[in-house]
Amino acid sequence: MKTLTKYFLLAAAAAIALAASSFAGPVTAEKNVTPMAPAPECTWTGFYIGLNAGVTEYYARVTDDDDFYDIFTRDRDTGAFIGGGQAGYNFQWDQLVFGIEGDASGSTAKVAKTYDFGDWHDYGKVDFMTTLRTRVGVSLDNNKVLLYATGGGAYAHGK
Repeated sequence: MKTLTKYFLLAAAAAIALAASSFAGPVTAEKNVTPMAPAPECTWTGFYIGLNAGVTEYYARVTDDDDFYDIFTRDRDTGAFIGGGQAGYNFQWDQLVFGIEGDASGSTAKVAKTYDFGDWHDYGKVDFMTTLRTRVGVSLDNNKVLLYATGGGAYAHGK
């Protein structure tokens, strides 16, 4: 059995030595090899989409202008989940970047309070928000940094 193991190890060593020696020496270069193309230049131009999610605080202030139930102004606040997505397009000209972006988000923001004296209750919620805005910016540090400002309109739906 020991002899068989020796022969096996000797054969394995010989196979490894032969395999290693077959790769020794200079490798000839292929003729007609196309050089690698340079990496494309980084730019802010293009379409993009994304998702967002987080938490927010919903704050509602209810004012009883007529002092109907003698409870004046009262504040309600609660934490809520907010999530949605955005999409936009940027165009870069030299170092200037122009773009447009829109987003939409849903929310679980809601406050409710029922009072002991009858059918009176406070209720408020925001369930949907959206914005549409333009972007103007300056690209710095070989297009690695974008400083920009946005401006546009926003809409929120709630009760």
